[in-house]
Amino acid sequence: MSSSIAQCCEGMKCNDNYVKFPFRLKDDQPKTCGCRGFDLHCDDELGLLLKLGAADLTVDNIYYSSREIVLSDPNDCLPQKLLNLNITSTPFQGSVIAHYPMYNCSGFDYPFDFSYQRKIDCLSGSNYTVISEEYSLPRSTIPNCTFLKQVSVPTDTAYIHLNSYSSFYLTWDEQDCVSCR
Repeated sequence: MSSSIAQCCEGMKCNDNYVKFPFRLKDDQPKTCGCRGFDLHCDDELGLLLKLGAADLTVDNIYYSSREIVLSDPNDCLPQKLLNLNITSTPFQGSVIAHYPMYNCSGFDYPFDFSYQRKIDCLSGSNYTVISEEYSLPRSTIPNCTFLKQVSVPTDTAYIHLNSYSSFYLTWDEQDCVSCR
């Protein structure tokens, strides 16, 4: 192994995160230093980022021994990222998947205070309210609301309200891609 290849496979730091195989820093290391789907980007302001589909997510921590990664939204609106997140085409999976129906209640600020329905502030505006439910209820129980999507959240905890998620865990299987490690 040449010295330049050996050097590329040494771990690197991005802010407080240490990056090593199977991950690689996309702009700083060759492709041979990591596996497909494990490319990370180091941003001076946002920190370490992982792109999953169309979503750029902040990497809060990587636990290499248990193969877990903790992700959050750099814009503090995780429900928005979860609306379009599909991890099935990635090398990652969640240990438990919680499902939340989401609704748009247009034309007014809906005063939800029921234990099973919650307003998602970061998705709501002055003339509409986006809500999620803890369980699927018949849509007729939510007047003047339109079903948006059922959001799937990878989680390792008991069900909590969708607006309470600030981060989530994903795991990955052991990687045996060809690398210079």
